[in-house]
Amino acid sequence: MTNNDSAVQSRADIEYGPLPAHRLDLHIPQAASARSADAPFPLVVFVHGGAWRSEDKADHAQLATRIALRTQCCVAVPNYRLSPRDTAVKPEDAVYHPMHAQDVLNALTFLGPAPQPDPDSESDNELAKAIDAPYDPRRIFLIGHSCGAHILSSIFLDSSTSTPELTPPSSLLSSVKGIALSEGIFDVGLLLSSFPMYRAWFIVNAFGDRGSYKHFNATNYPLREGGKHIHWLVIQSPNDTLVDGKQAESMYEHLKELEAHSKHGDTVLKDWSTIASEHNEMLKTTEYSDLIGNWINSLHFH
Repeated sequence: MTNNDSAVQSRADIEYGPLPAHRLDLHIPQAASARSADAPFPLVVFVHGGAWRSEDKADHAQLATRIALRTQCCVAVPNYRLSPRDTAVKPEDAVYHPMHAQDVLNALTFLGPAPQPDPDSESDNELAKAIDAPYDPRRIFLIGHSCGAHILSSIFLDSSTSTPELTPPSSLLSSVKGIALSEGIFDVGLLLSSFPMYRAWFIVNAFGDRGSYKHFNATNYPLREGGKHIHWLVIQSPNDTLVDGKQAESMYEHLKELEAHSKHGDTVLKDWSTIASEHNEMLKTTEYSDLIGNWINSLHFH
């Protein structure tokens, strides 16, 4: 199918796994299609939010289009399993962390480089070859919004003491060059101290009914071995009433502390002033796509 913007082609519902939720959309700008196969642009992946229980990849088609045009990169938007909204959940219907993140990891592994590339293959990724998607699977930029920021942080920081199943393949880890986190949830306990009503609203269904959620706080996770090269951008709007600035502050401080020990230079940036919109409204603004696009371009063309 063709996106509303004729400069971007969209491939919808690409299967990355066996479940109905295991689908992704890929938005391909004409500039990427025209790029030489010997020097393709990177891949950008946007992981949506929605409190682990709502939203769909199709909701973010326009954002993906704007980022694709701004960066000239292919942009993938995966779906993942969502936790039920009902307060009374049957065990067989429950979707608890890290199941959402496992799906995202599977999607990224599907999109990323083959663990052991075939030297006779023209592409490091069978998907890129099969659908003629002109991107470099060895250069990936990730964007996580709201709970999507927690999902990506749980995968690319070292959460192995609590969720070892989120350990990414080394080939994927080395391919990720930058991760942007906007309006992110990082410290569940800190979130509940600001918004106690969130416990019943979505935390229990996403993480289970627990006395403490500290084991799932991304602000406790160290850098992964092999992931110290990754650049991070923490974005927060001062006018977000759903996720307050305490989350961004705690994550930025944590990443800066990790950066000090990584010996990879200045890899952590923050932006808490460019965007003044509400939690989800920001995704509709050109300020958001320009901020993300400029950051990606600064690293891609560096």
